[in-house]
Amino acid sequence: MTGPYRTHFLLMAPLAWALRAAGHEVRVASHPEFAEEVARSGLTAVPAGRTVVFGSAADGQDHPGAQAEPDYVANLPDPPRTVAWDDLRDGMEYMVRQYYRVVNFSLFRDLVGYARSWQPQLVLWEASVHAGGIAAKACGAAHVRMLVGYEDFGVSRVQYLRRMMEQEPADRADPMGDWLAGYARMHGVPHTEDLATGDLTVDQFPASLSLDSELPRLPMRFAPFGGGSELPRWLRAAPERPRVAITMGFSDESLDGLAVGSQGVFDALADLDVEVVATMPDRDRARRIRVPANMRLVSRECGVFRVWPLGVIEVVRW
Repeated sequence: MTGPYRTHFLLMAPLAWALRAAGHEVRVASHPEFAEEVARSGLTAVPAGRTVVFGSAADGQDHPGAQAEPDYVANLPDPPRTVAWDDLRDGMEYMVRQYYRVVNFSLFRDLVGYARSWQPQLVLWEASVHAGGIAAKACGAAHVRMLVGYEDFGVSRVQYLRRMMEQEPADRADPMGDWLAGYARMHGVPHTEDLATGDLTVDQFPASLSLDSELPRLPMRFAPFGGGSELPRWLRAAPERPRVAITMGFSDESLDGLAVGSQGVFDALADLDVEVVATMPDRDRARRIRVPANMRLVSRECGVFRVWPLGVIEVVRW
């Protein structure tokens, strides 16, 4: 089960194909607008819920997409002890309301219904699709959370629960737990903490980038997959200089810009004795951006470069 985000799904597809190759039946459930993307990978898509629109109604409540973030957003890793409890609580509530509800609220009924009819033995859910855990419990399946970024949520969740137990009983608010508990009751399944973090977590990040959340973790080798594509003619020839590929990811399409501007990255690479190949969306390529002489811009649909999600830049050298 995945949210309607291409980079999230591309990180899951190699494992889905590995399961298929081992003889298992595999279905990929996501929002209706994402079914075509799943089908292009050769896997079977199961449309569920409704189209995700950030800034619309979620869980039956008005969802103000422009609402300002609180002073501290609780899905940042390892909340410092100096952060006030009220700020931690408000940050967690903000993430549940502004993100997790929006992704999940239309999925619960369809996913639970499909799981009960198809009876899978394992539900593998991308880390933002918490409806997957409830669907798994509804049919008695094991369920595994799969990371599509570094383990910020797991670390902050463990830390949050510890801080919560230090508060007076009347002030032990748990927005994430309360939200999941409501849907668990609705679908007749017990509410336990694994609904937030899975029975197990699959982590593809290398050890140098992984965060230790203290949750049960299964490391997995990263296998790059970019979907279907054509190999351009220029890539068939050996490069005259070391070739470096860089991608800014897809985050600029769903977030308010990138943490590091493309022009700054390009300028920093301009004086290196390398051939740089940079992927960039067509709309950004049309902007007035200075492209160094040692750089080639290509469409992200080229499909030959490794892509990490969430704006993480990975440089690959051949």
